[in-house]
Amino acid sequence: MNRVLPTSASAIVSLAGAACASPAQSTVHLLLPVEVYEEKVYASWLGQIAGNVYGLG
Repeated sequence: MNRVLPTSASAIVSLAGAACASPAQSTVHLLLPVEVYEEKVYASWLGQIAGNVYGLG
């Protein structure tokens, strides 16, 4: 029983590493204008504030 657990754990780690290293996945990068980014950050901040206020009641 003691030999099965380390072997299983190493097999899982090996499979996870192989899955992460696959170069077949493509990554898409989007460029946002600074104004759009600032608006999104501001909206997120307002959402946090509103959530905290309603969470207190």
